[in-house]
Amino acid sequence: MQIYSKNHDLNQEIRNYIQEKIGGLTKFLDNVIDVKVEASKSTQHHENGDYYMVEVNIKVPGRLMRAVSEKESLFAAVDEVREELVREMNKLKGKRESLMLRGARMWKDIRSVDPLAWFRRRKRG
Repeated sequence: MQIYSKNHDLNQEIRNYIQEKIGGLTKFLDNVIDVKVEASKSTQHHENGDYYMVEVNIKVPGRLMRAVSEKESLFAAVDEVREELVREMNKLKGKRESLMLRGARMWKDIRSVDPLAWFRRRKRG
C-alpha cells in the first residue's frame, strides 16, 4: 500500500488509521495488484476552514476500483471512502456470482438431454 500526502504532512496516527481502514479491505479481494491512497488538504475556495480529500485506487485484474471523499476531517473522509469501496466490492461480488450462475445454467442446458429423445424410436437396419 502506497500512501501519499499533498499540501500537508501525515503523522503516524493518521498513517496507521489509513492502513487499518483501507488495508483491511484488500483481504476481501483476490489478486490485488496495487493500492494507492492520496490524502490531501484542499485550501482553495473554502472560506469555512480546511477540507481534506482522500482518494483511493485499488487495482485488481481487469478493474480499477476508485473512491474519493472530501470532508472537514481527514478521519471522516477515510471512513466515507471505505464505505464507498465496500459498496463497490459488494457490487463486484454480486456480478461475479450472477455470472457464475448464468454460466452454470447454460452448461446445464447444454448437457441436459432433450425430453423428446426418450420417446424417439431408432430405426433398426
